[in-house]
Formats: sequence, C-alpha cells, structure tokens
Amino acid sequence: MDISESQATTLLKAIDLATEERVRDVLRLLCKVSPDAQRIAAEELLVDASKKREAGDTNLEDNSEAETDFPDSGSEGAEDSEVEYLGSTTTTQTEGAPGSSSGAVSAVPEPPRPKRFVPRYAFCENCKEEFDVTENRSDACTYHRLDCEPTGDDLWVDNEFGAEDTPDLRRRYPHCYEFECCGETLEDNPEGCETGWHEEGSYEPPMKISRTFHYQPSF
Repeated sequence: MDISESQATTLLKAIDLATEERVRDVLRLLCKVSPDAQRIAAEELLVDASKKREAGDTNLEDNSEAETDFPDSGSEGAEDSEVEYLGSTTTTQTEGAPGSSSGAVSAVPEPPRPKRFVPRYAFCENCKEEFDVTENRSDACTYHRLDCEPTGDDLWVDNEFGAEDTPDLRRRYPHCYEFECCGETLEDNPEGCETGWHEEGSYEPPMKISRTFHYQPSF
C-alpha cells in the first residue's frame, strides 16, 4: 500500500532522527523481505572485487580509463578480447567429418567465473573517515599520526587547571593544540601532515573526548 505525501515527508524526518543502529536494523529487514530492496542495496553498497584499489596496487590511478579499455564489438581484436574476458580457453580434439582431416583442434572458451563482490565503502584506520574502495589512491588519505595536546596559555585564561579536554575547547582554542607528530597546531593544519593510501580498519563510532590534561601554563 502506497503511503501519502505527508507520511513520506514524516518518514524522511524519522530516518534523520533515528540512531544509526536503528536505521541499520530497518535496512536489514528490508533486504530480508524485499528482493527489490536487496537488489538496490547491493547496487549501492557492493562492488566487483576487481575494481577495489589498495596500497601497492599498480593499476591506473583513474579506474574510468581501465573500464573503457575493451574494444567495441565488431572492431578488430574484439573477438580475442571477448574470449580473454570470458576466461581461459581449452582445446578439444574433434573427429573430422567425411572428406576432411581428422583430429581438428578447436578452442572452446570456458564459462565465465562468478564475480566476487566486496563492500564498496570502508572506514579508514588513519583519517577515521569513510572512503570508496574504488577511488583509493596513493594520495587519498591525509592524517596526523599522533593526537594533538594542549600547549597554549590562552586555553587557561577562562578555564581552571585540570579542565577536561572537550570538542568545544578544541573549536574555541585551535591555536592552543599542538600535534605531537609534526609540531603544527590544530588551527594551522587540522587535516594532517602525512599523505598515503586509505587503510581499512574497524568502524569506530564518534566518541566524546573525555580526558584531563595537566599542561602547566607559563604564567
């Protein structure tokens, strides 16, 4: 049964307000009861394993070039390309017809192997961001190897000694937080001092920063 326009609007709002875990539960249920929903989810969340790129991959930086590297049907070399794409060929020996030489050898392509699929989106261990595994490159990830520590006196003007490190303090005093890996501040270089490939890791839900720092101001 179709829902009304008003219900559809309210549903979208409910999705925005729902927790990540509840949205996942509903998506799993949809995939279980609806083949169409399962197909759409697979198209959005899965990708052919051959298109996945990771550290050490020597494929072209631009996957779009690799995807269009096959000759058009009917062009020279198209037949050979098709056989190679389908898989390796096997030779079979057939009995010759009357008046022809016996033992003729013909190449028969093996049936195509089933494609292997992998999740299209992963969580990066270094930058702590989601990324598309088909777009991973040697310069895709920028991150700081070590966390930042409070080092600026301005941080203590309106805060007591032993105050807790919080996202709010980092937003208000970015110039007072220095990264141990490079010596730059959160204000000067919030993105990162190292560049490389995204590295897959386990998803970590954002957590509130909760720690007490013991930096001693100069005054």
